Amino acid sequence: MRVRHRGGRDGHAYVTGRTYSGASFPTQDALQALGQGSFDAFVSMLTPGGDGLQYSTHLGGEDSDEGYGIAVDAAANVYVTGRTFSAASFPVTPNAFQSHGLGSWDAFVSKLALWFLPLAIARATAR
Repeated sequence: MRVRHRGGRDGHAYVTGRTYSGASFPTQDALQALGQGSFDAFVSMLTPGGDGLQYSTHLGGEDSDEGYGIAVDAAANVYVTGRTFSAASFPVTPNAFQSHGLGSWDAFVSKLALWFLPLAIARATAR
């Protein structure tokens, strides 16, 4: 699990990792409310006091997906990196650098707006 605290006026903590929880994982205004595979990456934004979820979503396809890194820019866009074994079903946007996996595990970079709508998702082939 990775946590990024965005200081300043916002004060939210942003978290990514993987979950085996499926339907029992807490989501809020989710891009994907339910798990899609054996385990899924997740992206969550905690309230400034750390006592609740502002947003939380699964991120993945039909197989295994993990979030490894998270960053937030000044416009509150969230960038998540990780790896996916979900070759054809990992969610990508129409103009993605690569629309499906070519290796056993593939890296991904996802950009999500504050409301967790996918702006851009790219994938790199594992070599």
